[in-house]
Amino acid sequence: MSCARAVALLTLTLAACSNPERDELLNWLDDYEAERAGARVSLCVCPELLGYASSDECEADAPSVGASEKECIADVFEGNEDLGIDYYSCVTPLLRTYDLCLIDSSGECFPDWDEPCTSESAAVFDCVSG
Repeated sequence: MSCARAVALLTLTLAACSNPERDELLNWLDDYEAERAGARVSLCVCPELLGYASSDECEADAPSVGASEKECIADVFEGNEDLGIDYYSCVTPLLRTYDLCLIDSSGECFPDWDEPCTSESAAVFDCVSG
């Protein structure tokens, strides 16, 4: 079999095995983790108020959602990817808004500096529970 034919067959096989809904869910999980990482950095600007010695220690305490965790989450939603897409397409933009609020509120470290953002976010996270 020629190399070109083998590549063509492999491409067709991969296309036949693809799951567009799973791919969309994995894309949302990538976006979610990016926003989560941003919020983690924003929260850790005042590490001492969160009980940490440094921003690095604070950020390290919230592990990232890596590729294997994303695959595991996608596996949980297998056959019901639309539920995962609904959830992550709701929560990801809210997490971005939360991060932007934290960025706007940062500058001086005082107790509860993040409270306005946290309270506002809790109020709008209704799509997650509803």
